[in-house]
Amino acid sequence: MKFGDEDFSLSIVDDYDEAEWGEVYKACCSHSLQEIGLIFLGILGLFVCLYFWIFAMDLLGTGSKVISGCRGGELFGSHVNPLSMVMIAVLCTALLQSSSTTTSLVVALVSDGAISVEDGIYLIMGANIGTTITNDIVALAQAYPNNEEFERAFAAATLHDLFNILTVLVLLPFEVWTGYLRVVTQLIVDGAETKAGDGWEGPVDKWVKPLTQTLIIASKKATLKVAEGESCHDFYPTTCMEGMPQSKETCETGFVACADDFCPAWFRTNATLQDDMVAGGVTVVMGLLFVWITTVAMMAIAQWMLKGLSTRVVYKVVNVNGYLGIALGTGLTMLLQSSSLTTSLLTPWVGIGVIRLEQMYPLTLGANIGTTLSAIFSALVVAGLEPLQVALAHLFFNITGVLIWYPIPHLRRVPIYLARQVGKMVLVWRFFAVIWIVGVFFVVPLILIGISDLFHDGQTAGGALCVTAICVIVLGSTYWLRYMGGSIKVAIFFDNCSQWGHREVSPAGGGTMDDAEEEDDDEEEEGAAAAEDNVNEDVVENRDNLEASKRFEKEMDC
Repeated sequence: MKFGDEDFSLSIVDDYDEAEWGEVYKACCSHSLQEIGLIFLGILGLFVCLYFWIFAMDLLGTGSKVISGCRGGELFGSHVNPLSMVMIAVLCTALLQSSSTTTSLVVALVSDGAISVEDGIYLIMGANIGTTITNDIVALAQAYPNNEEFERAFAAATLHDLFNILTVLVLLPFEVWTGYLRVVTQLIVDGAETKAGDGWEGPVDKWVKPLTQTLIIASKKATLKVAEGESCHDFYPTTCMEGMPQSKETCETGFVACADDFCPAWFRTNATLQDDMVAGGVTVVMGLLFVWITTVAMMAIAQWMLKGLSTRVVYKVVNVNGYLGIALGTGLTMLLQSSSLTTSLLTPWVGIGVIRLEQMYPLTLGANIGTTLSAIFSALVVAGLEPLQVALAHLFFNITGVLIWYPIPHLRRVPIYLARQVGKMVLVWRFFAVIWIVGVFFVVPLILIGISDLFHDGQTAGGALCVTAICVIVLGSTYWLRYMGGSIKVAIFFDNCSQWGHREVSPAGGGTMDDAEEEDDDEEEEGAAAAEDNVNEDVVENRDNLEASKRFEKEMDC
């Protein structure tokens, strides 16, 4: 099922002829009562799917926190230098599936004096990159069966990745050299006062979180204690007071926690660390399954409702000024309290062609700003100025990134262009999406952590050798791709990889399906040639018969 113009493609970047509002009114508002009823049912179905989609995302994030709580806490306790801290935060946030969780851990560590404000700023930078893995995972739900839909969806997902990566590449060395974020935020918080209080409860916490908590609750407290130096096994086995209702006050929990007045279904007394890991793993699988189901359902309903509409009309409705788009993205993220939730929600709509990549970009920037405002509201009700300074550093980091990569048109095109190229790669070879996720969020951070640790441990020669080798490989690969025909060879390789799955062994076992298809083609060509010969013989025979008939008629006339 598809809506809009048939020539819609990711490679088309020029604007369509703008529709008139009269066309929009005629397309959207001129309906019969029966059609209005169907539209109402479609909208209701979208909201139901959206609720369970957010629930699925919450399951995915909570399960990831349980599985990765121990390892994430150990990573946070191993900060060494600015580069390694950024990469550790990328790894930790990718594992925890939540920048808000990482931010809260950073704020708590800064508040307790375990790390400095400057270290917290570097960790926040890495958290900004790590949180974008959620968009990429959601985009995988559109991998089949439509290639172009997956291309657009993955390009939209990686747009968030690339903006944050580019911003870190610019601001990390600048922060190391100048202390820009630390100095600015210190001037702002100087003389301010904060006090402990209740945080703001958003719609997700109010309406979705209770359903998730009936199954499982992740313990931020346990992860924080591990980051401060405790062992993961110190929390096990779990125990509860005999004869008392299970709750937060009556039970000693591990990475699966309890609420104030109950414990979730997957909490068990005498549980081990492995038991909690299994509970978290089951939750992640459930979350991934529900994300896929609800994403497919939402997009099917949306395509059904939009079927027959012109792309010009759709783009007229959704096209807004870029700066207004930033404001809308900020407001939506403040409601959802998660930038990854906002961008993940928008990604499928880019996939089916309702929102264009250029329209997604300002919404993504707004989402980055919106998640920092939520952190600031949380820091205002925590005693001490250090948490507020870290939250403000997060805000100024994203605002500076927006000022670099949006107002200037030439720089604005850089993240969009790169995202389109990534989208084209998954169009050529779908498995490239998995390589991107594993490489960007796990392999590259681990390599950079290892190299930076070599310099820190005094093994400067080894670190310099690794850096030199990487530079030679990058420069050599660039030269090979650009000047030695490497790009063509890579394209052929990916094309062969995409065709490999279609090669099957023939029933006789004497070759591949391709060989069998070639034999079939030869047989068809031979059959066609034989048929053509038969036709030619029939034509000659008919011509001879016609000439004989004419001679007979002449003889009869005589």
